[in-house]
Amino acid sequence: MAFSSTALQQTTLYKFRYLVGYGFIFVLLLFIISADLGNVPNGLSEAEMQQAVASTSMHFGWNMDWVVNGIFNFIQKVSVEAFGLSRLSLVLPSLLFGFFTIGLFSLTMRHWFRDSVAVVATVITMTSIPFTTMMRSATPEIMLPFWTMVLLYGAVRLLVNREKSFGWKLMVVLGSVGLLYTPYGIYALAPILISASFHPHVRSRFRHIRRTRLVALGLIGAICLVPLAIYTVWHPAHIDTLLGFQNLKDGLFTFHKHLSQVYDMYLNVAKNGFSGTQIIPIFNLATIMLALFGLLKCARDRFMARSYVLLAWTGVTAILILLQPEMIGLVFVPVSLLVAIGTDTLILEWYKLFPRNPYARVAGLIPLTILFLGIGWGNVSHYFDTYGHMSNTLFVQSLPAIKSALVIEGDHKVILVTSADDVLFYSILQKEYKFLTVTTLPPTTTTTPTFVLPDSGKTLGLIPSRIVTSERANDGVVLRIYRPQ
Repeated sequence: MAFSSTALQQTTLYKFRYLVGYGFIFVLLLFIISADLGNVPNGLSEAEMQQAVASTSMHFGWNMDWVVNGIFNFIQKVSVEAFGLSRLSLVLPSLLFGFFTIGLFSLTMRHWFRDSVAVVATVITMTSIPFTTMMRSATPEIMLPFWTMVLLYGAVRLLVNREKSFGWKLMVVLGSVGLLYTPYGIYALAPILISASFHPHVRSRFRHIRRTRLVALGLIGAICLVPLAIYTVWHPAHIDTLLGFQNLKDGLFTFHKHLSQVYDMYLNVAKNGFSGTQIIPIFNLATIMLALFGLLKCARDRFMARSYVLLAWTGVTAILILLQPEMIGLVFVPVSLLVAIGTDTLILEWYKLFPRNPYARVAGLIPLTILFLGIGWGNVSHYFDTYGHMSNTLFVQSLPAIKSALVIEGDHKVILVTSADDVLFYSILQKEYKFLTVTTLPPTTTTTPTFVLPDSGKTLGLIPSRIVTSERANDGVVLRIYRPQ
C-alpha cells in the first residue's frame, strides 16, 4: 500500500505545525525580552536618561507636559516608583508595548496571509534589529509602531474581514488619535488615511457605516484630542516636538550628508558598528531583498487597497528618511509589511517549482526554512554581539556601579558629584537612598564618602579609595570613590 500524504501527516507534527510555530514565536520573544537585559545594551544613553527625568517628574497639572507619549511616561513613572531606578524599570514600558506590537502584527498577518506566511513574517519582524532595539530601549520609540499596528489591525478587521463591530471602528479611531500624540506619528497617519480615502473599496466600506456610529466615533476622537489641543494652544513652540519641522528643515540643508548616512544605516550590509546608539546596518541583505520583492509585488498589484496604501506610505517614509535617517520607528512598520508580502511571494513562487506531490513540497521547503531561520538567528546574533561586545561611549554605565556602592555604604551620608546635564537623572536615586546628596560641586573636604562621575569633569585632588571601571577596554573609568582619610 502506498504511503499516502495522510499517513505522512499523521506520523508527524504536521497538523500541529502552526501551534508549534506560534509556540516558537512566544519562546523566542521571551528570550529577546529577557536575555541579559541588564547588560545589553551596556548602560543608558543620554536620551534614556532624559526620558527617565521626564517620566519621574510627570504630574497631571494644567501645564499639560504629560501629554506627549503620556501613556508611556505614566507606566515608566509607576515602574520606577515600584522597582526603583534601574535599567529593568526604565525598559519595562517598552517591553510591554513591544509585546503588544508584535502580537497585533502577528494577528494582522493572519488576516492577510496564510498561517505559514504569518509565522515566518512574525519571526523575521520580531527578530529584526529595529524592533529588538526599540523594545529594549528606555525611550518611547516603540509607541510609533504600537499605535500604527493598532490602527492597521482595526482597519484590516473592517476591510478584509468586513466585520461590522463598533469595536474595530473604535480601534481605528484610537490608533489614529494615539499617532497624533506621538512624535512623527502624523507622518504615518497622513499617508495611510489620505491614500485610503482615494481607494474605491475603502470609500465603499466607509459609506456603509451608519451615520449614528460615525457621529459617535467623531465625538470620541474629538474628546480624546482635547488634551492635545489644549497643550498645543498653551505651548505652541512644542508643536515641533510632535511634527519635527525644525529637524526636517535642517535635513534639507544637510541632505548630501544624509545620503551617505542612509546608505550606511540601511543598505551597506558590509558595514558593522553603530550610528549614534543605533546598530548598523539596520536590515540585513536577506531582509532587504524580501522587502524589494514585496515592493515589486505591491507595484504589480497596485490597485489593491493594501498595495495602494503601502506604496503611498513607503514613498512618504522614504522622503522623510532622507531628511532624518534616525527615524527607525517610522520606517519599521512599512518595511515589515513589505517583508511579509515578499515572504508570501517567495513561498508561492517556490511552490511553483515543485509538483503537488507532498514529498517534493516538503523537500522544497527545507531550503526556505533554513533561509528564514537564518535571517532570524542572524538578526538576534547581530544585536547581542554588537551591543554586547562593541564599545559605545554614548552609553553611560555608572548607574549600577553607583547603586552597588550605595548598598555598601548603608545608611550613611554620601555625596554624588555629576555633570549639570545628568544631575536631575541621578537625583531620582534620592527617593531610594535618603542619605544621598546629588550635586555638581565637589566638597572642599572629604569628611563624607564622595562618588565622582567621570562626566562631571571634577576631581578632589586626592587618590581615590576605589576606582570602578568597565569590563570593556575602551570604556574606561565608570566611577571614582573617595572616602574620608
